Parts: sequence; structure tokens; C-alpha cells
Amino acid sequence: MADRTPTNQPGNREGASASRTAMIWIFTIAALLLLVLLIVFILQNQDAVMVRYFGLEGQLPLGVALLIAAVAGGLLVAASGVARVTALRIKARREAKRQAGRPASGAAQRDAAEAPAPEARRLDAGAGDTGTPGAAAEPPAGSRDRFPEG
Repeated sequence: MADRTPTNQPGNREGASASRTAMIWIFTIAALLLLVLLIVFILQNQDAVMVRYFGLEGQLPLGVALLIAAVAGGLLVAASGVARVTALRIKARREAKRQAGRPASGAAQRDAAEAPAPEARRLDAGAGDTGTPGAAAEPPAGSRDRFPEG
């Protein structure tokens, strides 16, 4: 059996905050390493390039131009993510408002408990079929209106 020390028990909040702190440090170190690699990339790519964009043009170091392009791409991804999260929040708010008009789940469960249980039906039985071999199958009520003959 695994040894259950106070830091790895599920209900212990102290162990959870220690692991969160460790994750923050790991993320910080990874971000700093990425920043160092980015700075090295920019310093090694100092050749001037001509950049043209919607009629604007100018010269920039290659590393800076690529950095600007990457940041612009990240902003586009972030904007689409914000738009999606906003749409989901609006949908959830509408659903919550719609659910607010219905009875509480406890009342719905009481109503379901008082309702009679539906009768068991054979899977191969047609609408109106009693399960006897000679019975004629009747279409469901109202289906004649939806599917006119001829």
C-alpha cells in the first residue's frame, strides 16, 4: 500500500497549495527559458527585411518581424477564444433563465414518482399493435395529417 502522508491526502488543503506553488514555479521557469530562446532568436536574426502590409512598407530586422507576426497570430487566437467563451456564457445564461421558469428538481421528481409507469412494449410492435399475430397495425394518432396518402 502507498504511504499516505499528510501532503498527499485528498482532503488536505496544505498539500494542494504546495503543489500549486510548485506548478507556478515550473511554469515561471519554462516561461523564462522560452523568453531566453526568443531573445537569442531575435539577436541571431538581425538582417533587415522589407515588410509590406496593406500598402505600408518598411524595413525591420527579421527576428522582430517574425515576433510581430507571432504576437499578431496569438492575438487573433485569443480574440476567437474570447468570442467563443462569450457565446457559451450567453447560451448558459439563456438556458439558466429558461430553466428558472420550470419547477424545482425536487418538485419534478415528486411529479415523476406520482405518474403511472408506462406499459412495456415489444420493440417489433407497430403503433396500435397488441402483439397478437392477426392484429392490424394502426398509424399513430395525427400521423395521417402529417403524411397524406396519394
